[in-house]
Amino acid sequence: MEIQLPPLSEKPPVLKTSSKKIVLITILTGIVLFFVGALTTFLFLRTPEAPVSQESESVVVPSEDKNALFVRFLTPEDGYQRETVPDVFVPLFKAANQGASLENYKTGKPYTNEELIVAMEAYVAKIGYVEGGPYDGSTLNMVHWISLFEIGSTNNEVYYLMDSEKNVTLLGKYVVSSVFYGSSQRSLKEFLGEDVFAEYAKTQKIQDDLVIEAFEIPPVLKDEQGNEFAFISVSGLSDKTNAEPVKTSTVSTTDVKTGKAYSLFASDSAYAFTRPDTRMVRYNYVIPWNMDEKAEVSWNDGTIMGANLYASQISTGCGHSSPDLVSEIPTMKPAGHVTGSDKKTYEFFQPVWTEQDVAVPDSEANMYYMNYEQRLSWDMQSEKRLGASFEGFMKMHPVFLWKDPLGRWLRFTHENVQSAAECGKPVIYLYPTEKTDLDVTVAPKGGFTFTEPVYKNGWRVTASPDGTLVNRDDGKTYPYLFWEGHGDEYGSPEDYWVVSRQDVPSFLKETLADIGLNTKEIADFMEFWEPKMRSAPYYKIGFHGTRVMDFLAPMIISKTPDTILRVLMDYAELQDPIVQHPPKLPPTIVRKGFTVIEWGGVLR
Repeated sequence: MEIQLPPLSEKPPVLKTSSKKIVLITILTGIVLFFVGALTTFLFLRTPEAPVSQESESVVVPSEDKNALFVRFLTPEDGYQRETVPDVFVPLFKAANQGASLENYKTGKPYTNEELIVAMEAYVAKIGYVEGGPYDGSTLNMVHWISLFEIGSTNNEVYYLMDSEKNVTLLGKYVVSSVFYGSSQRSLKEFLGEDVFAEYAKTQKIQDDLVIEAFEIPPVLKDEQGNEFAFISVSGLSDKTNAEPVKTSTVSTTDVKTGKAYSLFASDSAYAFTRPDTRMVRYNYVIPWNMDEKAEVSWNDGTIMGANLYASQISTGCGHSSPDLVSEIPTMKPAGHVTGSDKKTYEFFQPVWTEQDVAVPDSEANMYYMNYEQRLSWDMQSEKRLGASFEGFMKMHPVFLWKDPLGRWLRFTHENVQSAAECGKPVIYLYPTEKTDLDVTVAPKGGFTFTEPVYKNGWRVTASPDGTLVNRDDGKTYPYLFWEGHGDEYGSPEDYWVVSRQDVPSFLKETLADIGLNTKEIADFMEFWEPKMRSAPYYKIGFHGTRVMDFLAPMIISKTPDTILRVLMDYAELQDPIVQHPPKLPPTIVRKGFTVIEWGGVLR
């Protein structure tokens, strides 16, 4: 419909009554619309804008979860700016040390807050800004510190929010603890322990239900072909001292539970993605038959063996560290196949070795043969069955190679030719205040290689105050519980001493006494370890303590100890001295009530 206005020279027509009503209604409607529009504009102008930093580039789309925080992450060029730690975090540092004596070892007096912050190398880094919701305008930060009052220092990091009034809210879901080459992420309650957490939470503001979607770590990712990738660790925050990881091929994956997409890049032997806070989240490709107890290795000569006899990872220290990738493909031939319980088969190959290859010093064949000979020296039954010969070595089928769906060649080694590096002779002493029946379980991440008494889903013993143990399964008496086995992904202590060969005995005696071992325990330790440390001019020696051992080989005792000390020695031979970084040992442990002592080392 068109509306035509009268010419300017003409008078407007006289309006009839009905027309006047229409005009009146139109005017009132316009007035109402005017006020509605004005009110809307007023309210819009009063809505605060989320702060936008000039540094901000990385944005994560907010989740529908009402507890999810929408964070605009910073992407600094040279690493996050390190800032002074507020005193409010000193109670957290003390809680994390679970009652350890926080004394300045130089003065013998308790640390002041300022001294403690310096001693723990603590600092704060700003990670980003929260936009929207009740925490709008708050900064997302991380506080970092090193635990110095535990044998073998660990790096710890906790995320928190700080509003414009400098009020701190700890995010209870995200604590990163760097014990080895890589870190684990867990809740603050898991990190501190329930009792310590409950006490600490009485005076601190902690939010356990606030979620940063980008910090959630999927335990398992899967690509379109069905290949699975299992989480192994996260790295520290990037800064100018961190080298950019070498990125080669990429794999498109999704979270098995949520379906969220992740692009993994190949880095070293693992696959990873980078979080908005610059941490690298690392995954290992899951061997299809590794979790199948019924999987069998069928050799072309008719030999059938359990697939669990073969490991596809390089064993270092107290466990397996990384997939055993083959960079130089040897001469090989088809050798058989692995069959899982799902009846799927995977063809593999065998290196072509001769007796001359085994005799070449430092060759791959020679290395595995030497490991084989060493294993036989420990296992007389195997020696009688196979004999330390090339024929026996090859009859055992020591190694096979398999090309995974990602195009990598993986090496699988029989347990009798794997490196002997493992948790060597950890022994557990139990000292109750009165004769007590105790059940003890230890769960090394890589399983046991030997136990005494025989481990039957745990040890069932009657312990006396002097440490004497009667095994209730066989009725025999033992001085301690003894085990050997593999731990988990492992790294040597960051702090260590360098000791000459002739000084090793006196160094061990003095250091173990300072840590808290008694005369008998030190003598047992020396009897086992000192003879193994006589061949090199110098030794690099470090120790891990209870926190690390609890990670490598969790231990549960039917009665909770009043005092517990777990010590793991790590050492390496040196031809020439190097600069040492001596650790700051905690005060000598004071034995109170039911006491449990464990010592061990990395067997090489």
